[in-house]
Amino acid sequence: MKTSSFINQYKKLFQLSFGIILLGVVILSYDPSTFYQLFITAPFYYLIPCFLIYYFLMALIWAAGVYLLLRRIKKGTIKKIITSSFKLQLIAVITPGRLGDIGLLYYLKKMYTSGQLSAIFFIDKLITLGVNVALSIIGIGIFLSWKYAITISFLLLAIFFSIIWFLFKFPQKFIQWVFLKKIIIYLQGFRTELHATTRDIKGVAGNLLLTIIRYILSGICALLALLWFGEQVALSDIILIQAVAQLATFIPLTTMGLGITEAVSVSLFSKIGITSEIVLAALLWSRAVYLMFIAGIYLCWIGIPLFSKIINRSNYK
Repeated sequence: MKTSSFINQYKKLFQLSFGIILLGVVILSYDPSTFYQLFITAPFYYLIPCFLIYYFLMALIWAAGVYLLLRRIKKGTIKKIITSSFKLQLIAVITPGRLGDIGLLYYLKKMYTSGQLSAIFFIDKLITLGVNVALSIIGIGIFLSWKYAITISFLLLAIFFSIIWFLFKFPQKFIQWVFLKKIIIYLQGFRTELHATTRDIKGVAGNLLLTIIRYILSGICALLALLWFGEQVALSDIILIQAVAQLATFIPLTTMGLGITEAVSVSLFSKIGITSEIVLAALLWSRAVYLMFIAGIYLCWIGIPLFSKIINRSNYK
């Protein structure tokens, strides 16, 4: 019991440490000196603005996608959702896998019921995962093996239909005594809202379109970064490789997919003749700029209210 408590208490630290070790192994597996030279001589005057604009746009597009799903409820504002979107970036940094977006349930709880937010969160993640899986299957087939791609497809489809059956068809009376009883009570109305959300064709289609745009935007950003490092890659190849790498990070082993993204990306890019050290340098510059972006959000989140209090106090005096 004490061991389990100790692990849970320091889980995030273990995940971060494991990610750093994994990243170190990846770097040492290639040419560390070449990687170091590429990293310190990188065209950061292009990379920093490019990545900052990219992260800013991604947060806005994700917020717009969530807003399209919530619009049918006719409550709340796009401004509040955008604000929540930027705050969720902070949570994503310290949360393993892709679970940071669940903070949506907390930040918008005053405007929407838990059932409404849970349904929206589920549909949004399902659409994102669906696009990611579709691209990943193609990527695995092209870069690795179609045998693996087909096997993974059947496995994921079986899991998907099992979840859908449970959410929509599993008899409600049985839920009252299984282990999900407390969750179902807390998320009362989840099934009803899930049905209502899936019937909102315009909202779901809009969210799907914006999700696809996010993947294309991510590919364009990586394409520009690699071009500035002197490597020319087809946009379609980049999008497929990014999808496979992102799918791997859904496994909550490390913080922000640290080490996992690099390992998968380097392995797949090497199959199309892209220098591994350049891929590593571009990815680590991306992470560095992301931390700058997060620091900016944190300063705005903490600094603006603090500054407002100081101004109000001075006006009061």
